Amino acid sequence: MHQHLSIRLTQTAIKSLYDLARNIISFTYHTYQQELYPTGIRARAVGFAYSWSRLFAVFSSFIIAHILGRFGVSEYSFLSPARCSS
Repeated sequence: MHQHLSIRLTQTAIKSLYDLARNIISFTYHTYQQELYPTGIRARAVGFAYSWSRLFAVFSSFIIAHILGRFGVSEYSFLSPARCSS
């Protein structure tokens, strides 16, 4: 039982570090992106990308549900090992 708790804490720590690194990279990239293009082009591109990301967020739940229904939880765990624990 103690070993299981240790594994869970390790998984949580790895996930937290992964999320922190991903956020730092994202923030840094967006700061750099602001200097690359004129305001009009940048605003249009950001709006387009934001709209598409919202659209794909809607469909991603259906895709995940299909994968879980067809292959079971083990297949989804393979696709996102940092998010799922077995």
